[in-house]
Amino acid sequence: MVLYWRCCCYFGRVGENQIGRLAPLKGETLARNENEGKLPSFSFFRMGTTYDAQLGAQSKLTPRMDAGAELEPDERYRALASVLVVWSTTLEGEFFERETGWREFTGQSSEAARGFGWLAQVHPDDLVQLYSVWRHAAKTEQAFETEYRLKRFDGEYRRVLVRAVPIYQDGKFAEWAGTLADVEDARRAQERLREGEERLRFALAVSGTGVWDWNITTGQLEWNDGHHHVFGRHAETPRVMSDFVAYIHEDDAARITSRIHEALQTDDVADLEYRIVQNDGKVVWARIMGRVYARDENGVAIRKMGVISDITAQKEAEEVLRRSQLELQSEAQSARAETAELRRRLLARLVEAQEEERRRLSRELHDQMGQNLTVVAMNLRALSEFVNDSTQALRRTDATLAHELDHRFQALQVAIGSLGEQMGTLARELRPPSLDTLGLTAALRQLVGEWERATGICAQFDVLGFEGKSSRFKPEIEVALYRVVQEALTNVARHANAKKVSVLLQRPGNELTAIVEDDGNGFEPERAAENRLGMVGMRERLDAVGGTLQIESEPNAGTTIFVRVPLK
Repeated sequence: MVLYWRCCCYFGRVGENQIGRLAPLKGETLARNENEGKLPSFSFFRMGTTYDAQLGAQSKLTPRMDAGAELEPDERYRALASVLVVWSTTLEGEFFERETGWREFTGQSSEAARGFGWLAQVHPDDLVQLYSVWRHAAKTEQAFETEYRLKRFDGEYRRVLVRAVPIYQDGKFAEWAGTLADVEDARRAQERLREGEERLRFALAVSGTGVWDWNITTGQLEWNDGHHHVFGRHAETPRVMSDFVAYIHEDDAARITSRIHEALQTDDVADLEYRIVQNDGKVVWARIMGRVYARDENGVAIRKMGVISDITAQKEAEEVLRRSQLELQSEAQSARAETAELRRRLLARLVEAQEEERRRLSRELHDQMGQNLTVVAMNLRALSEFVNDSTQALRRTDATLAHELDHRFQALQVAIGSLGEQMGTLARELRPPSLDTLGLTAALRQLVGEWERATGICAQFDVLGFEGKSSRFKPEIEVALYRVVQEALTNVARHANAKKVSVLLQRPGNELTAIVEDDGNGFEPERAAENRLGMVGMRERLDAVGGTLQIESEPNAGTTIFVRVPLK
């Protein structure tokens, strides 16, 4: 909303733009004086009289009649009442004629605005300021401008901008001519913009961020004060790109320069991190972000703008975090290794305890129980002879009794013999003597042979890679391999329904390997229950000596078990 008015106090200096707008509204042609050394002149219309006025402290205005005076000026004013308000006052500030647009803007009637009634629309808190400006303007008779709050027709106080010039008649200061514009929205926008700029400046200052503007055509660089956080407080401001590049660490300069120029081909935001060497030799990490925001008609980049910030603290924190992560990983690996070693030792001790118990039971079965069975067998033979001698006469008279006695004694002898063999087999299974006396190779050969005789499944045992090398190994390794092969053969007998089995013991380098392969039913290893196949015990025995177990099998395609144990 713009108001044009005349009053005895000057509310604003009418600029050339406002003059240019008033002339067509009045139906007058703007008279401009372009003579050198003179201020621009223009014409005002009031109540059928035209005044010539000149901007400046000594502007004079003389009345003259004009043909356009008879044209209905009030109707023209009303047509643009939403833009202009035309009003006049006496030298004391009283309305002395009809106004146009005032009522439309303020809602105040012409009668109420007469005299000093228009002051009722001014915000009470602005009256003192307005009075002061009024008095000063009237005293100096100079053009001025001011702002104050004016109540609009809806009751809202709106900030208005007033510009005015003094008008003279016959050499005397007669009245004021001016404009009144509603600038509330503009001022609010300016305030929001100012607050946004303040927040931006504060954020940049707090974060130590520098803003740069690169005129690619001239090569000039412009910075805000934030760049000192990066280049150093007493560093010279880089004014051209070569000055900027001179601060970049030599190991980063070529890469960054190349990336900067590559980024000129796109409108994407470039985000780079590099090191800067300050004048005192201190190296800081910087992050620069920017993008092209102006190109010429050929699409060539001519301006680029962005920010630069010191990220040394961030890099140091990242380095500390990286080292901490490495330390944690190292500690975790050490903890896992220690846990694995502790587990291996515990398993080794458990296996050792198991084997020791097996050895004890084997000795007891072989020695004590074997001796007892031998005594029983001897006593049974002696008893048989004694009964035979004592019953000679009876045997001759009763052939059936003689046959029955012989049959019973023979059955007992067979049972005792079978029991002895079973105890021997059990003792060997618990702890084969050949494993301690002859070693792994002989023990496995004996195991495969006995297993073949017991199951009736064709079994083959082979040895490779032992030429010129020792066939004896650490007891825990020999025991672990023997037990795993023993369990694998047991699984074949129970589940595979195989017709042929092969066992291979070989020594490729510093590793001992056993392979057990059958042509049986096979299975899906990932679906098999490890505890059902005794795999848990097999893996635990191998873990105790650092070995591994691998199973390859498919349904109806047989099974192959690979056992590997490192020798060092």
